[in-house]
Formats: sequence, C-alpha cells, structure tokens
Amino acid sequence: MFHYYQAPATLEVARYLMQGNREFYTHKSSMDAPLQIRFLAFEEYVKKMQARPFLKHIPITIKA
Repeated sequence: MFHYYQAPATLEVARYLMQGNREFYTHKSSMDAPLQIRFLAFEEYVKKMQARPFLKHIPITIKA
C-alpha cells in the first residue's frame, strides 16, 4: 500500500528520488521550520532507501 513519507530536504534524498523517477514536493509547516520533502511510496521502497549508505543517517517517517 502506498503512503506519504517525509524526510528532511537534503541533496541526497532529492537526488535518490529524482534518479528513481519519483515525484516529490517540498513543504514547510512554518516560516522557521526546516524544509521537508514529501513523497508517495511503498514501504519496500523506503526500506531500500534507508539501506543506502548515504541515506542511513536521514530520518524518513510516514506522514499519512
């Protein structure tokens, strides 16, 4: 099942999603909040993302 996921807006996350032909958008909940990337994906895709060495330290959370 697809879910929306959220991750900090870093170059590594954006490049990984772009190279995987994934659509994503950026979001800020308030003016002083950090920029976030939101994307739609399967749980398996997110597990593969988190297994990548350059994405291990980046928290990816389920949004909805």
